[in-house]
Amino acid sequence: MKLAPIPHNEQQRLAMIRELELIDSKPNPVIDKIVQMAREIFQVEFALVNIIDKDQSWFKATAGYDGKSASRKDSFCTHAIASDQTLVIPDATKDERFHDNPHVAIENGVRFYAGANLTVEGDINLGSLCVFDSKPRQFTEQEGRWLEVLASCVTDEILKEYQYENYAAERDVLAQGPVVAVVWEVEPDVNLIYVAENAKRILGYDAAYLLRKDVPYEAIVHPDDRDELLARMQKLIDGVEVFLEMDYRILFLRLRMWCGIGTQEKLRITRRGSLS
Repeated sequence: MKLAPIPHNEQQRLAMIRELELIDSKPNPVIDKIVQMAREIFQVEFALVNIIDKDQSWFKATAGYDGKSASRKDSFCTHAIASDQTLVIPDATKDERFHDNPHVAIENGVRFYAGANLTVEGDINLGSLCVFDSKPRQFTEQEGRWLEVLASCVTDEILKEYQYENYAAERDVLAQGPVVAVVWEVEPDVNLIYVAENAKRILGYDAAYLLRKDVPYEAIVHPDDRDELLARMQKLIDGVEVFLEMDYRILFLRLRMWCGIGTQEKLRITRRGSLS
């Protein structure tokens, strides 16, 4: 059995798994459905979302398989994440990398395997969506593309879950704090998606008012500061800048006067920003 090569960005990859808090994370119903769909589409016995940690492969979701984790060195997906291509093994008994693998050598062991990577930030492979069977079979290019599409859906859901958990944590902290926080998305346009409830107490604005689509955030920014703020935010949208720190004035409705505030905006993987 040949051990899989270590990905060139292994430390960055492991750090991302920690950042996303994937290992031992709670089940995600959407990902569970995608895995079940993969099993049925490709008519295989088993399907997994497999996260490759430092020493183990941990199963985020399974269909037809009862395990929770396995040794990284024995995992087929460890070989998959070392490449940017979908890994297809028609018959593992005839592949020098896997013919004596413990998962192959047993009775009714793995014969067919296909795994598409769960990729974030261009080249960080967290693990793979894989399908496998105890019978050898071929896997067409079209089937490979379908598997890749399903894998990208899993990746999107992982990032969405991370985004939601962070929003929830931020809301719990910021709603109690002495500052007003606004969270926005910057793709494709600046779009407010959260305003702390204390906006009413401090600024005089209802959060619901600021979240209205017909009320752009810049409407409450001082005219002399508006162009610079919008220009800097556009650079975030375009990817020219990843961090924005700027002082500007907004209208405090409660006081009917312009008051200076500071903004700090840092993009995360989900390209979210927070302003305080």
